[in-house]
Amino acid sequence: MKQAGKVLAVIIVLFIIAGAVFYIGWTQFSVKPGYCGVFISKTGGIDTDPVLPGVFSWKWERLLPTNSEIRIFELKPYAVSKTISGSLPSADIYQTQIKENPDFSYSLTYSITITMTPQGIINLVRTANIKDNSALSAYLSSAADRAAQAATSWILSQASSESAFIPGAADSKAILTGIAADKNFSDVEFSSFTVTSSKIPDMKMYELAKKSYTLYRQEIDSALAEQAKTEAENIASEDRLMSRLEKLGELLEKYPSLSPFLKGENMQETLKSLEINN
Repeated sequence: MKQAGKVLAVIIVLFIIAGAVFYIGWTQFSVKPGYCGVFISKTGGIDTDPVLPGVFSWKWERLLPTNSEIRIFELKPYAVSKTISGSLPSADIYQTQIKENPDFSYSLTYSITITMTPQGIINLVRTANIKDNSALSAYLSSAADRAAQAATSWILSQASSESAFIPGAADSKAILTGIAADKNFSDVEFSSFTVTSSKIPDMKMYELAKKSYTLYRQEIDSALAEQAKTEAENIASEDRLMSRLEKLGELLEKYPSLSPFLKGENMQETLKSLEINN
């Protein structure tokens, strides 16, 4: 009986130890609902799988003291308003081609709700070594800004190709498709992406001004080329004349007696008659 009691005691102790070991390595208990954990250990580095509440996760690295940590980030949607403004390329030059001097500037304001994906958080920890929610919010703000820039480029291209295009009528789905969000912003998810206010220029007038300026530049370039050709011919003619005078000077040095015949009004006629070429 005593032997059986000892065996039972050993089994109980082993169960307690096994339970403690299992509990220490059970990482999901460290993460509350609405949060995401990134497991990092000295022996294994950054784990590729996020630690999520309700999803079983056990890491043996946790058994080694001071070997690991779990960085916890909140998966809360980040709502922000972004305004993108500017002018179309070479707007200050093209607008001078139109008598009305049109305004080719634009300004679009977006309401964006964006959330980091768990896998995106892991990638961000790996590439930027973020450690807290403040750094995560800064990244989301930057991502929203880049998305707003991309949306502005898409809207301006749509306005250029579709005369009836209205920026405010574009819904979240259309904008996200237009900027290829699934491909270009794969680390985040957009809950909403809408245009709250917009001011875009007359794209047809801009294209007209652009064509007008292109034609104007072509005419200027053609005129400059013609002028350059004329000046080149004049320079060549002057060079030929100087060459003739140099040869004439050499001739006078050799035959001083010809000097009386090459004075006054007879000079040009004499040069022509001599036909001295380069």
